[in-house]
Formats: sequence, structure tokens, C-alpha cells
Amino acid sequence: MMDQVNKQGMVLPQDVYALQLATINGINFTRREIDVIACTLSGKISKKIALLLSISPKTVENHMRNIILKIGCNNQTGIIDFVEKTNKFSLVKNHYSNLLVQHTFESELKKILKVASKRNLSGLIIYIKEQQKDKMQFFNHFTSNLQAAGINIFIEHPEKNALYFCLENKIKLHHVNHIICHLDAALADDEVQLIQLINKNPYAFVFISTDGDASVTIPKELSNAEYVSLQEQENYYFFVFEVLKKLLAPLSLDEYLSVFKQKYRDFSENPIRFNSEQHPIFESNHQKKTHPSIFSINLEPKNV
Repeated sequence: MMDQVNKQGMVLPQDVYALQLATINGINFTRREIDVIACTLSGKISKKIALLLSISPKTVENHMRNIILKIGCNNQTGIIDFVEKTNKFSLVKNHYSNLLVQHTFESELKKILKVASKRNLSGLIIYIKEQQKDKMQFFNHFTSNLQAAGINIFIEHPEKNALYFCLENKIKLHHVNHIICHLDAALADDEVQLIQLINKNPYAFVFISTDGDASVTIPKELSNAEYVSLQEQENYYFFVFEVLKKLLAPLSLDEYLSVFKQKYRDFSENPIRFNSEQHPIFESNHQKKTHPSIFSINLEPKNV
């Protein structure tokens, strides 16, 4: 499971358990088993667990049976007793809070889908193949979130120094409404051509960054582009909302964001995050940053 964490330590919400909870008292558990254990520890019955995890009650019962067999207990009370006697008790409780946050996030995306789907929107995500192999899981997760909100997404990963050619051709091929670019410093030679291409197209261009050391300002020559940085957002969830606000404008997402923020605060009264240095996708580093050109930095963007 550790290979799911990239070189820079970025961890996606559903994989947090891999660092701390994959093994409890020498017993290995799957991610979904940990989800079920966390819900059980919080007193949820099978039907409620199924609803929270978006799986069937029968699947919950199968996981419960496997957990009981692994632990060697007789029932759900035995599962709770097992966890309470380990040094992972607080981590499991925090994991349940993470599940609540993720469920709320996905619920708000479904609400957005109901209004956004009427607009028949599509987007193209561009990132550099050589530089972003370790970011594939992030892009896949990010793409699924945008699609859940009603945006049909295509992904292209051109070779180094081929961004302009890729954009010029793929925009025509996919007939997209939005372009989401994740750039690399090696593309500086393409800056003039890229600016011309962006400005002459009526599409919504959004540049994204997940690099903790990078922040950008959009060149003055660009009149048709936006920028969203994960590091300037409180966490991954707010980052996705901010991107959606750019893509779905003038549609207002304030209602959905407000609901999520309130529930997020409620679930976060007791810290639900792990160490932010280990998990920057959950907790951003708000240190003051410099602002180089957008074309001269390294940008980075269920169920069983």
C-alpha cells in the first residue's frame, strides 16, 4: 500500500489508513475493513455503515465476518474491545471523522451534478508525462471528483516540450469547454505560443498546482486564465471546490460549499488530520511564498 504515496508524501483521503492503520496489533486489514472497524467503533449498525461507505449491507456483513475471524472474537463488541486495547484507538476514531468528511464532500458533488449536468460541460486535463508519473493516483482521483460534479473529463499527458502541440490538437478533437493545465518548468520555451493559444480560444483555462514549494501569478498577457493552488487552500476538498467554482462560473456553488464547510468544521472539532508534513493533501502549508511566472515553475494537481 505504501507505493500509493508519491515521492513528496501526498496522500489521498481514502488511503490515509495505509500509513498508520493497515496493521493493528500485527494483524493486517484491508482499507475497507478499517473503514468498517472505524464505523463499528463509533456505534454504527450495518445499514448505517453501508450508507456511509456506499456499499451494500451484505458487503458490510462480509467485511465484518472477515474482521471477526482475523481478530478471533465473537461479535462487534469484540471488535471494539480489540481496538480499545491497542495504541491505534485514537487513529481509528480520527479515521471515522475522515470518512464523514469524505461522505459529505461526495454528497455535495452529487448535488452540484444535478445542476451542472444540464450544461453538458467537458474538460481536458493536461499534465506532463515524464514529470508526473508519481501523480497518476492524484489525477485519477481529481478527475473522478470533477466527473462526479457533472464535468466530462478527458486526460492527456504529452511528452516534455509538446504542450503547445497537444493543446492545439486536443482542443479541436475533444470539443471541450474547459482546459485544466498542470505545467512544468521545462515548458518555458513555449510561453509565447501558449499565451497566444490561450488568448485566442474562448475556453476557460485553469492552471493548477499541488507543489508545496510553488505559487504563481498569471502573466499579464493572459486575459483568459485562472489559477488554483492546493497549497493556498485549507485541504484537498476545498481545492476541488475552488477548481469547480472556476469551471462552473457563473453558476454559484456557495450553497454547497457552505454546507460542506459547516459539516467539515463540525467533524473537525477534534483534529481529524494526521501530521500535515506527512499529509499535505489534508493540511496546506500557509507559509508566505514567492510568485514566479506560471510558465516557470513545477506544478503538481471506491468501492469494494
